[in-house]
Amino acid sequence: LTKPVATKLADYAADVDVKARIRVALLETMRSDANKPEFKTVAGEVFKNPLEDSEVRIKAYLVLAECPCGKVAGLVKTVLENEKSYQVGGFVASHLRNLRASTNPEKANAKHHLGAIINTEKYPVDFRKYSQNFEHSYSVDLLNLGASAESNVIYSQQSYVPRSVSLNLTSYMFGHAMNWFEVNIRAENLERELERVFGPRGKLRKQKYHEVYEEGREYANSLLENAAERYEKSFRPKRSVTRDQLNALANKVDLHRESDDDVDVDLSLKLFGNELFWVKYHGDEHRPDLGEGVNKLFEELDQSLNSAKDLNFDYRKHFTFLDEEVVYPTGLGLPLKLRALGSTAFRLKLDGKFDVAALLKDPKNTDVRLQVLPSAAVEIRGDFVLDAVAFEGGVKVALNVHTSTGSDVTFRVLEGRGVDVKFGLPVKKQDVLSVTTDVATIVKKTGSPEHAVPLVFDVKREKYNGCFDQLNTLLGVTVCGEVDVPWEGHRSLLPSYGPSKLSLHVDKDDDSLTYYHFKIYADEREDVGTFELLFDTPNSRENRKVSFHVEGSLGDKTYLKVDLKSPWTSALFDAAFVLTKKELSLNVKFIHDEVEYFLRTGAVKSQQGNVVKFEPVLEYKAPEQTKSALIGRRGGPKHSSQVVTLTGAVIVETR
Repeated sequence: LTKPVATKLADYAADVDVKARIRVALLETMRSDANKPEFKTVAGEVFKNPLEDSEVRIKAYLVLAECPCGKVAGLVKTVLENEKSYQVGGFVASHLRNLRASTNPEKANAKHHLGAIINTEKYPVDFRKYSQNFEHSYSVDLLNLGASAESNVIYSQQSYVPRSVSLNLTSYMFGHAMNWFEVNIRAENLERELERVFGPRGKLRKQKYHEVYEEGREYANSLLENAAERYEKSFRPKRSVTRDQLNALANKVDLHRESDDDVDVDLSLKLFGNELFWVKYHGDEHRPDLGEGVNKLFEELDQSLNSAKDLNFDYRKHFTFLDEEVVYPTGLGLPLKLRALGSTAFRLKLDGKFDVAALLKDPKNTDVRLQVLPSAAVEIRGDFVLDAVAFEGGVKVALNVHTSTGSDVTFRVLEGRGVDVKFGLPVKKQDVLSVTTDVATIVKKTGSPEHAVPLVFDVKREKYNGCFDQLNTLLGVTVCGEVDVPWEGHRSLLPSYGPSKLSLHVDKDDDSLTYYHFKIYADEREDVGTFELLFDTPNSRENRKVSFHVEGSLGDKTYLKVDLKSPWTSALFDAAFVLTKKELSLNVKFIHDEVEYFLRTGAVKSQQGNVVKFEPVLEYKAPEQTKSALIGRRGGPKHSSQVVTLTGAVIVETR
């Protein structure tokens, strides 16, 4: 903050004619730059003034505690020894008590200056009535890790309801602070609203409970109707709903209160140090219209759904997650440094189409296309160097992990009975995982870049390079791996005994291969069930289409048909069961690569007078040379077949 801006903020914060809500917000702003003399002076004057509101005084104390010094410590001690307010005294005492036990590194300066202040006065510690500070912090010094949770409950002497409530969750890792979650709530004149509802003259005393219930139920029903209408507008055929109808509920209530009685509520939420949102509510003239809120919610939802139809997202991020250095003195007078550095970079690119509204309208016919291109790299480095002022030299050990892949998926639901998936390969080489370690000597002169020389180790090594191409004919890709590591007893795999390399990648051998096509479909209509399975690589040089089709019925005509087709083999199985007054038989046919097997067995029934005649049926057809038939191929010589038939009759005479 510039000096003119800081001076203006300090003047407004010291002005007792300014509303407490504004002064509290100004003091919260001062905490972000609490070392400015203007802010310390104003905060000290407000804090030691017993005529000020207790909430404002506590906020002023937090400004002083953010960046204390010896003068601030003396002021806090003097005020605490003569404090008559339980709200201010109790909060300061609890804050000092937690400060002495805190392991939060950000409070080390405050702990140094204020931790020695011991109060002799005993203050009540019931947070339901009095202001309190709560903090729980933990640290693991060996790993340089820590975490803290802090909460403030602040009252005003003019209210029995807390004016301000806050919660902060922060972790510390390798010297870096991460603010995971922070929420702040401030409510003013909320006690008057509670009195109007629950007090002696409140609504619950003037009206019967069932009347209040009916009024609330009607209000809730109107909100539900409004939400249903907006849902129909977003996900169903559009209907005409006027804005006046949706906002009519907000115009029914007008209590004409004085401005001092208006309820003021402020809510802010921060995630990862960034403010996610801030909302406010001020008085009945700005009573939140829930119907309007529903409309805004659906409007934002409509915009999100429309933007998702054509998705184009490209996110890149890089940051350092480890940066530590330990220095040890040596007998040479030169410092020995141990450094640890860690950084990462990643990218996620998304491209596709996703119509959520169409999905909700007709989920049985969904069409989604999504292209995902993720990549990431992580590097961790450790240095062991001797600093000679003009230059430094030593040894470095580095670990690098890298991955870069990509896929393109189109997903479609077929009338709720199956799915059609197209899986594309937009990247010719998929680096699934690559891990390398490196050991080198380094020399760095002042003002010059670092010079590294790889170390040579007399250690037995194991190397392996191989590719798995057994699925190349079917999938058109080859999986390859490479391993190169030190391998000698206790020295195996350790980076201090030599560099290592491990990689796994997938190469697309067929450039004409653009995507895989999968299809699964099952249906049942008129007592006939079908099942279809398809795999194909359209537009590729090689034919890889594999289809599997099953059809059957248990109705009047009982049969089962299975058909398998592929570029390498084909098979057909056809079976039918005949059950009539004149025939009972089973017909089976199996064809494998143009080699046919046939079986028909059963009986034919006929009757003349009291004589019933059964004629057994047995027909069998197969190649003469079974072994050659089973390994036959399309286009080869025709196999001769052997045919077996059975004739005869069984006659039954009835009386």
